[in-house]
Amino acid sequence: MKQFEDYLPKILKTYDGVIDLQDPHIGDFTGDGIDDVAIYWDIAPEGGNAIIGQGLSLYQNNGHKVKVIAGYEPDYLFAFDTIKNGKIIVEKLEYTEEDGRCCPSIKTKHSLTIKGNKAY
Repeated sequence: MKQFEDYLPKILKTYDGVIDLQDPHIGDFTGDGIDDVAIYWDIAPEGGNAIIGQGLSLYQNNGHKVKVIAGYEPDYLFAFDTIKNGKIIVEKLEYTEEDGRCCPSIKTKHSLTIKGNKAY
């Protein structure tokens, strides 16, 4: 969490907002048998409750230290689901015409792949 806190000012500057959610999840997504850390975050405008940015910051744990290896900031609304079988699972969220802004009803699960410093 310390590494994320150190990087957070850059995220906030990119989105010009405030941190609304900072939720760590633990599980092995690098396939080395050691639990890694995925921090799911979202940014809201100051004084508002809309999501103006969201993403995952992914940290690999080698058993001695934790280092950032990738980020995930898609151009669509998503929710973190789980880390399972060496994969990070997210849900892409979409709205039907009848959905309220609070509650997208179309949810499609995606398994992320890490390449370089990005997750897809």
